[in-house]
Amino acid sequence: LWKDRRIKLSAAGAAFFWGYASYLNLAAINIAKQITDGGNEFAVESAILMLAASVGIFIGGAVASLACRKNIELGLVPLGGVVMVIGTLALAATPIDSSWLKVWFVVAGAGGALLLVPLNANLQDLCPPKKRGKILAGLNLLDCMAGLFAALIQLGLVAKGVDFKWQFIGLAVICILVTNYSARLLPPHFIRLMCLC
Repeated sequence: LWKDRRIKLSAAGAAFFWGYASYLNLAAINIAKQITDGGNEFAVESAILMLAASVGIFIGGAVASLACRKNIELGLVPLGGVVMVIGTLALAATPIDSSWLKVWFVVAGAGGALLLVPLNANLQDLCPPKKRGKILAGLNLLDCMAGLFAALIQLGLVAKGVDFKWQFIGLAVICILVTNYSARLLPPHFIRLMCLC
């Protein structure tokens, strides 16, 4: 997985998405618990928040899949990062009991999928046929590790009583760094995509 730089970067980006998605899902559960005080509405509220993120992932994934149907549009990676930053900062600025929170979960999820789809397509395209199984197995392991790492961070912050506003601000800062790196790494793709838009 690490021998080819292009495969390595695509794998790292995909793992970042799974870490981000895991963090959002756990945040949704803990926000629902805080809103309902763990009462009867807890299961419904957490399911609605996670559904909002999943709807966003579906929308972003559909848009990215259409954009990549003829060519792999790597310019979607930094664009997805920008949408993730917007969604995550909006989550930080929105009171947890506001209906807008669900809207921003949709936006954040959509940005994540815009980032993920071209990276997965690129990785599949770059895999040498004889090593495809080994590389994809390594990718799945990396994705699981990213999800586990994100879950441990989120649970640790909740245990320390860190407000969700600051959790989302911290997550947005990480998204800004990743977006900046991907935009610098893929400038021709990003510029071409912006010109097409």
